[in-house]
Formats: sequence, structure tokens, C-alpha cells
Amino acid sequence: DTAGIVAVPMYPPQTLAKMEAYGDTVRHILSASGARALITSESLKTLIGEQLADTTGASLYVESQVRGTHGDDASPEMPALDDLAFLQFTSGSTSKPKGVMVTFGNLAANAHAIMVDGLKSTPDDRGVSWLPLYHDMGLIGFVVAPLYTLVQVMFLPTMSFIRRPSIWLDAIHRHRGTITFAPNFAYALATRAVTDAQAKDWDLSCMRALGCGAEPIQADVLRGFLDRFAKHGLAPTSALPSYGMAEATLAITFWDIDKELRSDCLDVDEMRAGQASPGNGMELVACGKPFPGHELKVAGPDGSPLPERSVGEVWVKGPSVTKGYYGDPVATEEAFGGGWLKTGDLGYLADGDLYLCGRAKDLIILNGKNYYPQ
Repeated sequence: DTAGIVAVPMYPPQTLAKMEAYGDTVRHILSASGARALITSESLKTLIGEQLADTTGASLYVESQVRGTHGDDASPEMPALDDLAFLQFTSGSTSKPKGVMVTFGNLAANAHAIMVDGLKSTPDDRGVSWLPLYHDMGLIGFVVAPLYTLVQVMFLPTMSFIRRPSIWLDAIHRHRGTITFAPNFAYALATRAVTDAQAKDWDLSCMRALGCGAEPIQADVLRGFLDRFAKHGLAPTSALPSYGMAEATLAITFWDIDKELRSDCLDVDEMRAGQASPGNGMELVACGKPFPGHELKVAGPDGSPLPERSVGEVWVKGPSVTKGYYGDPVATEEAFGGGWLKTGDLGYLADGDLYLCGRAKDLIILNGKNYYPQ
């Protein structure tokens, strides 16, 4: 825009009990991004100010101080597709959070992939979301992408959903929601926590796409959710497993919008040897195929594509793949070098559909055999 600002969304403190650890994250993100200003709310200003205590070069502002007025009528400059839109810091569960460089071109490509290729959306669709807006699934999935195709979205406060899961499905019923997304845990929570009294008047026949991603997807959780709410009109085709990551803007594969859930039951011993052979040990969910204009391969140790049902690292290529990590050329070369994004996820292809087995870093290798923690 005219201010030439690159935004860096950052999550608020979850609880007051862990402010020290939160302060470390804030300082790391400010330092890694080179941010000159930190904008927060009136209620968080004192808390965050105490954590910063002038240890970074960033000035602290309250959001009301930086709002424009109706008199600010200068036309925004049109950014180039290659310009940086914002930095999306990864969750950093295994390492310090890294700032993924998301360009306007990446956003356009991924918004098109999600809304047009994946969801086949129209302006008649209605999104419903309680996802936090500092995370890529909430920010890109329910703000940027719906704007791209002019789809209306109804937002619920994240903590309201956690306290009372029924408000999510109640909002879908009342607003005739057609698209929602959530991690696996939310479907398990809603199946368990919603009472028959809360659900008695619901009509969920409007729902086309119950997207599921951001953490390992369990087939029995999605089946349990579909079964629990089938009597309220929920279609068996509505479950939409997906796979994505911040390094590819957001989405990489979607299951087919019109098909029922598909899963694969595997022999665990064969899995340990790197082969996804049918058996009755481990059940994995099909996450679909890559979007048009994007490529995906399951790579062996030398980077060459493996045949179907061989387990290897998932590699991705295409216009949704971002430029790398801000200010970190070593990590960028490691993950993005050679024209492919090396996701660090292990998976296999069967009938062209992707199945995910786990993170390469979580794998335990013992006497040449692979042990998956889950």
C-alpha cells in the first residue's frame, strides 16, 4: 500500500502464566523480522511493554493510534505480484519460528487454488470460521481467499468456540454456512461436547465443505463427526481433508469436493520398511491431489520420484510456493533449494492421491526400520 508496510501477524499471549516464554517469542519475531513498530490493543499494551522493556528496536503503538480517517483518500499504489505482502511466522514446534515470505503473487495463486479449483466456490457460498486471524489457515483461508471470490464469511471468536463448541455448528445452521475449516481436534471436540438439546433444531444440510487440516487427520474422528450429525442433514460428502503449510502460502492438496471420505488401512511392518501395503494396522486419510499449475512428488533420498505406495518426503512446486525464510538464506536453501519445496513431511501416493505418514523429524529409525510416533 502507500505506506510501504510489510505486516507480520503475531499471536497474542494465550495465558498470563506463560508470559516469559511468550516474551521470548515476541523478541525473536521482532528481531528476525527487523520490525520497527509493534501494534497491539489497549488491553495488551502494558503486558507486552513489560516483556519488551526496550530490548528491541521496535516502538509500541496501540491500534487506535494508527487508524486512518475518511480524509485519507490517497489511492493505494498497486503492488507488483512479486512484492512481499507479509511474513507468516511458522509455529516453531521443533525450532525457533521462521518468517515465511509471502508475496502478493503467492496469495493470488493460492486463493485461486483454494476457492476456484478446490472449493469450486460461488458468491452464494457462506463461510463460517472461528480460526484465529494471526494463523495462515484463518488469515488466508477466511480473509484473503474469500475476498478473492467475494464470498461472505461469518467470524466467531476463537475462545468462544473453545468454551462452547456448539456455537460453531449453531452458526452454520443459522447463517446457512457452506464452507468451514478446522483442525482434527475441533471435530473430535464438537462430536463429544455438543448435546442433543443444543443440536435438536439444527439443519446442517447447507454444509458443502468441512475442511480439515493443520494437524494429523484421523479417519475415525471425521467419520464420528459425520455420523453424529447425519440426522441433522450433514452430507457424507461434506468432509474435505486437506494438506498445506505456510511455506506453500497455505493449501497444497484438497480432497475432491464431491466425494465421500477415503482412507487407506496399512500393514505397520511394511510401513516400517517404507512400503504402504494394505493391511489392518494404521489408517490414513486421502488428502487429494495437487492443484492445477502445481506439482507434487514423493521423493527418495536422492530427490528422484518414488513409485506409488513407496514412502518418501513430499516435495512441492508451483506459484503458491513462497520465496523462503526472511533473513535466513541457509534455512531457505535447505527447504527451497533446487526449485522444489522440501516439506519435511513423509507420505506416499496411491491412485494419485496423497496420504501423509508423519514428519521426517519425528521419525525414529531403529535397526533400519522406521517407527512413527503416532
